[in-house]
Amino acid sequence: MHSFSNKEISDMLSEYTDLMKIFDENKYRVRAYDNASRIVSDRTIDLEKRVKENNLEEINGIGEGIAGTIKDIFEKGYCEPLEELRENLPAGFEELLNIPGLGPKTAGKFLEEMEIKNIEDLKKALQNGEIRKLKGMGAKTEENLLEALKEYQEYTNYINLDQALETSQKLIKKLKDNSDEILKIVTAGSTRRKKIKIGDIDILISVEDKKDHNLIETIRNLDEVQDILLEGDTKISVRTKEGLQVDFRMVTDKEYPAALMYFTGSKYHNVRLRQIAKDKNYKLNEYGVFEGEKRLEASSEAEIYELLDLKYIEPEIREDKGEIEAAQNVELPQLITLDDINGDFHVHSNYSDGALSIEGMVEAAKDRGYKTLAFTDHSQSLNIANGLSVERVKKQWKEIEKIREKHPDFLILKGIEVDIKKDGTLDYEDEILEGFDIVIASVHNNFNLPADEMTARIIKAMENPYVKILGHPTGRMLGNRTPFDFDYDQVLETAKEHDVILEINSSPSRFDLNDEMAMDAIRSGVKLTINTDAHHPDQYNYMQYGIYIARRAWAEKENIVNTYSPEQLKKQFEVN
Repeated sequence: MHSFSNKEISDMLSEYTDLMKIFDENKYRVRAYDNASRIVSDRTIDLEKRVKENNLEEINGIGEGIAGTIKDIFEKGYCEPLEELRENLPAGFEELLNIPGLGPKTAGKFLEEMEIKNIEDLKKALQNGEIRKLKGMGAKTEENLLEALKEYQEYTNYINLDQALETSQKLIKKLKDNSDEILKIVTAGSTRRKKIKIGDIDILISVEDKKDHNLIETIRNLDEVQDILLEGDTKISVRTKEGLQVDFRMVTDKEYPAALMYFTGSKYHNVRLRQIAKDKNYKLNEYGVFEGEKRLEASSEAEIYELLDLKYIEPEIREDKGEIEAAQNVELPQLITLDDINGDFHVHSNYSDGALSIEGMVEAAKDRGYKTLAFTDHSQSLNIANGLSVERVKKQWKEIEKIREKHPDFLILKGIEVDIKKDGTLDYEDEILEGFDIVIASVHNNFNLPADEMTARIIKAMENPYVKILGHPTGRMLGNRTPFDFDYDQVLETAKEHDVILEINSSPSRFDLNDEMAMDAIRSGVKLTINTDAHHPDQYNYMQYGIYIARRAWAEKENIVNTYSPEQLKKQFEVN
């Protein structure tokens, strides 16, 4: 019997789903496998144990056929129906499915009608204007696909913040476990500034003697290392087996504070600091702060900032976007922290496409120290996510009422993530919307509308008096779908006028809003919420990524409604 992680099984089922769409297989079978791929991603389910005990079908959403496929994977070491479909596709074709906005059916149409077999074929067809000749494909589609292809090719040169953090933390732990020469070790660069996209990873290490140590050899021998790109006495750059570039730098303990500052700040932040140092007749570089040839004592970054008559600047905002002036004038924001968060307002249960019951999600939230949770399952039109009919909405309300009685010290809000239809109307009538404590309005389809139509669509939804939050406002899926085109300034004006809160969706697949848009919202006086879009309690951990985005946007506690007390929330959402 072979061994597979839940993620590996989930990825196989997800890929099988995509290929079935290309071959236009039964839509109910496609939907079942798509749903199953999400279910088995739940790491609390021991798939291998269930296969051995022959009880896969006891998992809600896993029928006899899918259970057979999963069992087959463990027994054979591969997904046989997936391999059969792969064999009928040209080499390189599946990469087309990674292009934002290019779905399996469209890719299949390109293959069948134009013999577009790979990325290069698509690029040529777009540049030659051939795509617009197909029925249903016009100049706008061609323009969108060209932009999406460009975005995809740029994106493949970057990794997401969550992956960068996971990789750097794993490497740091490995080095600590394998070397007693390390005095201090930390992730620097854009990863420490918590940028959403990371080009490469920087790891800074302090040692007793940077010219005499065995760390280079230790790094070379790490299991994760595939290739050595550059090597010296104090630096080694490697490519990991995942294809990521990691730069390790060794410094002495006295150099460490200045090196950490230098290798953390953006280029423009560092230029400003060096100029300030120069104006004081100092020299600032990665080795320290010098007055003539003398290195000034500084045991931390904070002490270096103090030497420059600046208040300490948090890593996330070292971008030369006004932080230097704010530090000079003692006007730096008190950035929000994870400890400030009291709850999550975008959570899914097994009423739609979540993994656990309402009570299971509540208990996990209480374990985190939360004081409130809003259940916002999908509305009726989103069939693929088991959207709630009006009857099931009312059933859920009754269950929430019962669970509230069991948890009187915890604020449970009746919510919904309601689809914004193409014309801006919502997926339920107002008489149903009125019964929710929180309504999140989100766009889940028709992403390619012209900017004016998309803007009007979103604004119309926000003008509904029951809408409290605009969910994942740009609609992007990182590496899969670009943001849709709309007038963000108009949306901000509407949000302020109607007291609609904008969401920072901290799921690593979205990171939406980004930091710049979140900063614009704050400056416009629009409130924000950081939500995880959790479908399982493990995903509550995504909150940290939303915090990073908010910190980069200069958000303080009062800007984020998740920091409110239950009493403040009841007032904000007009809950009795």
